[in-house]
Amino acid sequence: MFDWINENNWAILLIIIVIAVCIGAIAYLIHRFINKNKKEEKPSDEQIAEETMDRYLVDVDDDTQQAEFDKYQKEHEDKEKENK
Repeated sequence: MFDWINENNWAILLIIIVIAVCIGAIAYLIHRFINKNKKEEKPSDEQIAEETMDRYLVDVDDDTQQAEFDKYQKEHEDKEKENK
């Protein structure tokens, strides 16, 4: 029944290559299908900037620090008004 395989050794190599190509094609299609359904949403530049600022800035809990901050803001606003 399989005498042609014994006579033609290249047929075994050809069959192995065809099977390997089929397995590779199936794996590629599965990979493509999975990645198609898992699209990641990329954050906008504004969201990235806001997240970065949130990481570095800390809310002021101390009353004395809050008073100093308010004083600085008031002085800064007064200087802006004078420049206008």
